[in-house]
Amino acid sequence: MNKKQKRTLKSTVAVVLVLFTLILATFLIIRPFALPSNGITLTLQPIVPRIDPDGSVDLVWNSVGDSYSIYMKENDGSWKKIGSTTGLTFTKTGLADGIYEFKILAYIVTSFFAESNIEVVTVRITAPDSPVLETIESPNTNGVISLEWDVVPNTLYYEVYKSIDR
Repeated sequence: MNKKQKRTLKSTVAVVLVLFTLILATFLIIRPFALPSNGITLTLQPIVPRIDPDGSVDLVWNSVGDSYSIYMKENDGSWKKIGSTTGLTFTKTGLADGIYEFKILAYIVTSFFAESNIEVVTVRITAPDSPVLETIESPNTNGVISLEWDVVPNTLYYEVYKSIDR
C-alpha cells in the first residue's frame, strides 16, 4: 500500500467514525429527550359524570404508556396533579357542583411521552326528592309513633325531626 492509499484509507476511516458517532449520539443522547414528532395523542374515552350524591367522576383512557399522571382544573383555576397510576382508569370523588377539566400525561419508563386531550365535565349534584310521610291518624298512647315513606332513589340516608305543637 502506498502513501496515497494509506491516506485515503485513514480519511475513509475518519469519516466512518464521525458518521458512527453522530448516529450513536442521535439515538443515545437526543432521542430520549425529544418529544414524538408524529403527533401521537392519548385519547380519553368520553367522560360522563355519574349523577350521584357523592360527586364522583370516572376517567377511562386507552393504553399508550407505562404510567399516567392525572391532572384536574376546577372552575377555570390552575392545573393540579390529583393522582398517578399504572392502570387505565381513575376515579375522582368528593366533587361539588362546578366545572372540572381533566387531562392525562402518559410516561414510558420515566420519560414524558404524550399528553391527552382535555375533557370538560360539569358536575351538578341534585338533591333527592323529599320523602312524603303518610298522615298519622291517631298516635298510640304508649308514646310510640310509626312513620312510613317510599324509598327515594339515590338517597344515602334519611333524617327525621320531631316537633311538638302545643
